[in-house]
Amino acid sequence: MFFNAQIPMSVKFMIDRALLGHNQRMMLLILGALAASTLLISVTSLGRDYLYAKIVGRIVSSLRQRMFEHLQRLSMNFYARTEMGDVMSRFSNDISSVETGLAAGVAWGLQPVLDLVLSAVLVFSLEWRLATLGILLCPLCVLGPRLLAKRATAASVAKQEHESRIMSSLQETLMAPALVRAFNLQEPIVGRFRERNNLLFGASLRLGFLTSLMERSSSFGTLILQAVVMGISGYLAFRGTITIGTFASFQALFVSLSYSFMYLAQYTPNLINAGGGMIRIEEILNEKPKVPDAPEAAPLAPLGNAIELRDVTFGYKPDRPNLNHVNLRIRRGESVAFVGPSGSGKSTVLNLLLRFYDPDGGAVLFDGVDMRCVAQASLRAQTAVVFQESFLFNTTIRENIALARPDATDQEIIAAARAAEIHDFIASLPEGYDTIAGERGSRFS
Repeated sequence: MFFNAQIPMSVKFMIDRALLGHNQRMMLLILGALAASTLLISVTSLGRDYLYAKIVGRIVSSLRQRMFEHLQRLSMNFYARTEMGDVMSRFSNDISSVETGLAAGVAWGLQPVLDLVLSAVLVFSLEWRLATLGILLCPLCVLGPRLLAKRATAASVAKQEHESRIMSSLQETLMAPALVRAFNLQEPIVGRFRERNNLLFGASLRLGFLTSLMERSSSFGTLILQAVVMGISGYLAFRGTITIGTFASFQALFVSLSYSFMYLAQYTPNLINAGGGMIRIEEILNEKPKVPDAPEAAPLAPLGNAIELRDVTFGYKPDRPNLNHVNLRIRRGESVAFVGPSGSGKSTVLNLLLRFYDPDGGAVLFDGVDMRCVAQASLRAQTAVVFQESFLFNTTIRENIALARPDATDQEIIAAARAAEIHDFIASLPEGYDTIAGERGSRFS
């Protein structure tokens, strides 16, 4: 910033005092000051860049961590209505947009602002009448970006939404390669992807055109501004109202000032993309758990008597109840099976017992205690579930077994495997319990 201002001011003294005055000592002083500034700025810039990179990295890392932790608190209804590709897009594309906007903040945002302020002070010190005229005309540089900013922000959000749909299509296809091939679904899936890809192309084209138009309008305004100021300052120098050195310094400073406006305008597309990304990130962060723990929630005591559904009504959609005034009682020690056709509410009952959802009417009771009054973690700590779909994390068998109890010993892990009658199979594998399961357990049947 100071170096950018130092060079134009040095031009004035170089012309008026060193060159026209044939003052060799002044020339050496000016050149020495510029050399010293160059060295100082090179060193301080490295430190500034490192510090800013650390700050940006910390902000982005914190934002990513905050989003991930928030997702763990959201209830099952969020996952039932949200495409996972959309969530993944917010973690990748949207956070990347925010990071890009922050990373460019010093070179294209903060530094031009500081340059603009310093250049404005110096041009007023050189010739206040010209400076006043120039400052009044400077808004020409940002008029176009200002008028287009709202439309460009909407275009950025639309583009990121289309990117999330692309991610959803990709994720679905990669999760079921055998299904796609077994039923010859390649053609309809490719057609669906092509349709979404074309929509993304259109959204990207619109955003690219609007951001380019913002940059071009800023550049056009800057060039007009520089031409007008050069003409007027040249006329004043020709008339002898200002010195040649003042004319040269004023021009250099005003070019720096006008380019600072232009850099700010050209930084606007980065801000727009970052703003669009933050809008979508905040949509996730603003989601509220539909099944929260009550403020006074207490730990659930071990089951001693019975589990009860008392006059329970529930529907995933309010106008379509899956359970309607259901009553049942399961006593401790009983083995109970729910039998019925698809859609009759079997899985829904289990979802309510695990408190993935709360009933719309009635109550789920453990030993007479309403589940809405106890801590969810204490309920699930004493519940064992075998889901319809087997799922393993992409880590070792040992770590998958001990996932809920990281402090489990090898003997306890082996005992659990024996109880599940899979110890012999695991032992037959070349790497035993250290065998990697693969994504979603894809390496096993």
